[in-house]
Amino acid sequence: MKVRHAAALALVGWYLMVPRIASDKSRVLYEEPIRDWTVVRSFDSAVACETERTDFKSKTANSKDDLTKSAGLAIQCVATDDPRLAK
Repeated sequence: MKVRHAAALALVGWYLMVPRIASDKSRVLYEEPIRDWTVVRSFDSAVACETERTDFKSKTANSKDDLTKSAGLAIQCVATDDPRLAK
């Protein structure tokens, strides 16, 4: 691996992102572009993000609110350089 490529990989961060819930609380907005989802937290590594994602899913799976549970189960780790985040 070239040094330049390794340096570029080192600069990539990760966002833990969840779809938004409609303002009228009627549904989870899965169909929105991922750039419009809510960033829950940012991480320096994919491993750290995936660990938190697993924990978050476990916590929201026990939620009494169906919308919170549904949104929480859709949570994703997304690289900061993911082209879907571009506007």
